[in-house]
Amino acid sequence: MTTDGVMGESCAAYGCPMLGSFGVSGKWFCCCHFRGSAASNDAITAVLNQHAAIVDRVKLLRREGAGYAAILAAENQLIELTREIGRQYDIPAGGVTGPTHAEPHFSETDA
Repeated sequence: MTTDGVMGESCAAYGCPMLGSFGVSGKWFCCCHFRGSAASNDAITAVLNQHAAIVDRVKLLRREGAGYAAILAAENQLIELTREIGRQYDIPAGGVTGPTHAEPHFSETDA
């Protein structure tokens, strides 16, 4: 265990059950947390805990030294489950009826 309370092989995101694979600013993050923002860490961890069976499979593959393709396929399942967390999308503008399509407003004093 290190000075910040995280096991040396574990992901640095609080409560994450995954192994750390990617170094970021002196800490090791899993495939799901390393590109996420700090604000989305708890939500990502919650999804990983909900899918504990897949997480356990990924950890087993890594610890047994399985091939790259097997590890990548298992981690891609988790990445797909967590990739939408924390993303912001633009509101579609096409086909929306709004102020540009409305009749002009005339108040009673304009008449």
